[in-house]
Amino acid sequence: MKSYRCINTYNRESISRVREKVLEEVSCDPAPFDERDILLVREDPWMICRFLFIHQHNENAAAKNLIEALLWRKSKAFRDIEMNYFPNEYYRLGVLFPYEPDVNGCPTIYCRGRFLKSIPELQETTEDFTALNFFQVDEGSQGRGWTFVIDTEGAGIPNADINMLTFLIQTLKNYFPGGLNHMLIVDCPWILKAVWSLVKNLVPSHRREMIKFVSRKELLKFIPKENLPDFMGGTCTRKYKGWAVVPEGSPRGLDFIARLYPNEDPQEIFDRLFDDYKQFIEEASLDENGNVILSV
Repeated sequence: MKSYRCINTYNRESISRVREKVLEEVSCDPAPFDERDILLVREDPWMICRFLFIHQHNENAAAKNLIEALLWRKSKAFRDIEMNYFPNEYYRLGVLFPYEPDVNGCPTIYCRGRFLKSIPELQETTEDFTALNFFQVDEGSQGRGWTFVIDTEGAGIPNADINMLTFLIQTLKNYFPGGLNHMLIVDCPWILKAVWSLVKNLVPSHRREMIKFVSRKELLKFIPKENLPDFMGGTCTRKYKGWAVVPEGSPRGLDFIARLYPNEDPQEIFDRLFDDYKQFIEEASLDENGNVILSV
């Protein structure tokens, strides 16, 4: 796969030197790396340019970061994991999902801030679900970039998960550098802007311009109305929550928790963790006539 984009300020010699550093590291111990990722390092300049970009031409830093990213990608098995690994509740809620393209034809992914809640027992699972969505959207963009929309309408301090926000920023910076064209934070209340001020220094100064606080009306400058989901004021009818978007074979949350905590009462844990989401899960399981859909 060849990327559509490569940053022209990086000459072939610079790209070649970074590539050589990375391939030399891989040759010493290829086991922790995915051969499909290494093929991209060999053939796709964007795989290298994006790390030169985030490190502002520093070849050693770019090579080091790229190696770390390659190790991370293999450890997470993103090229092999199935989306039905995750609990069906993740999909039925529609907290995070890819959607229709922006005005430039680039992929988009949405996050609904009002549903964010710190759940330590599922922190790693939630992070993996988020990172896998990022990975798939990033791969699908083929180097053109993508747009991340965070809807903060109805969100407040209970949804201000600093750990999750830090994870988002560090993951995008360290493993998908240069991938985002825009991070659009929609209708952000002042209290959450204060939270943002606590973590904005994690974003490299030369990338902060991609982060924009916009209203729903201003969002139309970036994404056409016909491509926006209904909760953003759009007219697109593509499903983004409920049973219609649950991958076949995706486990119940109860069964997933039972696998994670085999020596504990899964029902007690499930009820405690998902209590705040019960209403929204039930609403997402209704069809257009208000009838309950019990399963896919």
